[in-house]
Amino acid sequence: ITGGIAYDASNGQLLSIKAKGVIIAAGGLSTLFFPKTDTMRGNTGDSYAVGIRAGAALVDMEQIQFLPFCLASPPSYEGLLAGEPATGSFLGVLRDKHNKVILDSVYLRTRAECSEAIMRAVADGRGSPNGGAFLDMTANKKAKRSGKFFMEYLKSALPTAYNNARQALGKEAGKAEVSWEVRPSAHYMMGGIKVDEFGRAFSYCKDLKKSKKIQGFYAAGQAMGGLFGSNRLGSTSLTEVAVFGYRAGKDAAEYAKQNKSKVDDAHFETHHRKFFQLFNNNGKFKAYNLKIDLQRKSWEHIGAARKMKDLLAMQNYLNELDAKVKHTLVKPDMFWNQQLIEKIELQNMILSAKAVTLASLNRDFSLGGHVRLDGKRKKIFSKPYSTLIFMDASSKLNLEKIKREKINFKTVLKYKIKELYRLY
Repeated sequence: ITGGIAYDASNGQLLSIKAKGVIIAAGGLSTLFFPKTDTMRGNTGDSYAVGIRAGAALVDMEQIQFLPFCLASPPSYEGLLAGEPATGSFLGVLRDKHNKVILDSVYLRTRAECSEAIMRAVADGRGSPNGGAFLDMTANKKAKRSGKFFMEYLKSALPTAYNNARQALGKEAGKAEVSWEVRPSAHYMMGGIKVDEFGRAFSYCKDLKKSKKIQGFYAAGQAMGGLFGSNRLGSTSLTEVAVFGYRAGKDAAEYAKQNKSKVDDAHFETHHRKFFQLFNNNGKFKAYNLKIDLQRKSWEHIGAARKMKDLLAMQNYLNELDAKVKHTLVKPDMFWNQQLIEKIELQNMILSAKAVTLASLNRDFSLGGHVRLDGKRKKIFSKPYSTLIFMDASSKLNLEKIKREKINFKTVLKYKIKELYRLY
């Protein structure tokens, strides 16, 4: 790694930044699913696109965490958090449009379990008017002895989420007198750049045991993958940012001190020329419009629930979209060129979506944040693996499976017994 190029939009400049160490910490890819996300609009998959172009491998890109209880309407509140599984409390259940219970004991379930229940109902044609389900907490409110305590809990446990629901759904919903229409919303990326415990990025090698680290290249936060497996527990990402941001920063600084090599300016000149090739005054497509279409397709085909036919359709769509990007309109202005920014983000979103689609096709069963509606259930004692995606010399994405160590039989059995006792 020799550094990076940055577009300084406010000053209309292209900056060459020489650096012996680079840390990618550019967030996740939830903007792929906008407006069905509760995250900021800048999560356009930049971490993964920059990383894989630089030679890094991506791990478990099918594992995206969707918050189950987010608002489906009105448009100004769409995607915002309304509550967690614990919000449902002891008597909360999920219902379909026919008022049939599709999931009980929601307060004991994981985010993934609740999201899957909602999306299976939608796929079966039993979803709510806006493509979700109904979180019914009215029984908690009606309980004689605990009703008032439940209302205090509902208001205070996640006050921002409660206020979102009350403002969007009205006073009756705020008093838990009617059900809340909820729908999953893209929240967190558990996959990402394959790193070691210090955030050092790995390149791909056919013999995975001989995979080499890219000298001076690091990832932290959502940019890094593999830390949480297939199902992250809430709030752990806050610790992740502090711990691995510190580790990556410290190691990068030590590496830079020891590295005495000099950077060749010619390398930057090559990439400068590539940057200016993005300008196309005669383009017939607008990147902004293509982004909106990509976001709609992403929710339909690689969202909270997936099918083989949808994944294959998504691959074809992304290849067609790739061709259109070359003909997007970008005027040759350097000062705050929004068309340029939109085009770069679109390219990164397409590459990230390709990685998610390819990884999803190669895991034909539901696991954690990855739900396959047409797939088989994972067998408890099947051989575990991770998906590993890398880019070859022709810029094509390829996939390998990494064998993972099996969990001890006694540990699995003990967990399953506890789970059955807890739920039933």
